[in-house]
Amino acid sequence: MGTPSLSARNRHDANNRANLERLRGERAREAEELRAELAAMRAALEDALHRQQGVAARKKALEKEVGSLKQKVVLLLDKSATDDSLIAALRSPAARLAAFASSAIVPDQTLCTAGGSFSAAPGALTGPAVTWEGPERGGSHGGAGGTHARTGTAWGTPADISG
Repeated sequence: MGTPSLSARNRHDANNRANLERLRGERAREAEELRAELAAMRAALEDALHRQQGVAARKKALEKEVGSLKQKVVLLLDKSATDDSLIAALRSPAARLAAFASSAIVPDQTLCTAGGSFSAAPGALTGPAVTWEGPERGGSHGGAGGTHARTGTAWGTPADISG
């Protein structure tokens, strides 16, 4: 019993060769599956990178739009504050004039709401008055000049002044 016979050895070698061929086939099949999986993973990675780039570009565009909209909101708020102050400034004199008109400080005083003007007795709430002194009122200028009421200084058109 020392050495196996040639036929037993051949059978043993044939079995080992068959196992090796089966293992090579399995290994080749596994390698092919791994190559296909690697290709699929690379395609998925490329797709994810492409989507990430798209998302980053969209994010950048949205951030830019948000910044622009914030600037517009700030501008609108500034305009609103300016409008509010202008409205308050317009209402304030009207309110003061209405309160002043209701008081008895100045006689013959009326508040004209249609034209938005305030009238009073001659010289009541006005600055220095200018009177016209044309020929119909005895003035020496040809109807085109006047005299300052407080200072008495005569004035006229540029033609009156130059000649």
